[in-house]
Amino acid sequence: MDVVRSVKRGLLAALWPVVLMAVTVYFGWYGLNGAHGQKALPQREVLLAAARADLAKAQTEHDGWQQKVASLKAAHLDPDMLDERARTVLNMAKPDEIVVPYAKNNPLY
Repeated sequence: MDVVRSVKRGLLAALWPVVLMAVTVYFGWYGLNGAHGQKALPQREVLLAAARADLAKAQTEHDGWQQKVASLKAAHLDPDMLDERARTVLNMAKPDEIVVPYAKNNPLY
């Protein structure tokens, strides 16, 4: 009976260190191999570079639209831009101009 009690006491004494070691090993493994771990870092950097390229492209497009909108404001109206937009919207041209038709699925604006 003394041996059983001694073994039981030894197992109970070793229980917490074993549990804490298992938790440490789990988090260590996940830190290396998990979705956000060290081994996934190069893949995440490629995704980040692609997202930054998309952001730069969108920013360039946004700046172009901002410039077009600013040139149509009443405070500093660009007569050239106004004439271009009016003729595009009204589908009209001057007699001496050359008209280049665009397909409906590929409009200029």
